[in-house]
Amino acid sequence: MAEVRLFNDTDFKGGDIRITASDPDLKTPQGFGDRLSSVIVTSGTFTLFEDKDFKGFSFTVAKTGGPNSDGRYPNPQSMAGRNDVVSSVKKNSDQPS
Repeated sequence: MAEVRLFNDTDFKGGDIRITASDPDLKTPQGFGDRLSSVIVTSGTFTLFEDKDFKGFSFTVAKTGGPNSDGRYPNPQSMAGRNDVVSSVKKNSDQPS
């Protein structure tokens, strides 16, 4: 099963949530929209969107991605330079890309 962990702060600090399925609005009920600063993809691939309902600027994260190809995206620079803007997440695959 695909899973991504989203963190409030860089270097995997601050509060976090685990996502295993597409979520069109991270603000409700999780209260996590526009707070993302680092990501760990434990399995699969996901696309992160700037706006709710899978709209706006997007970038894909994967278990085989990140600066060290280990699924870890420690800061906004490793995520297309985006900080505190992700509002929805779409699960793409249970398999890494």
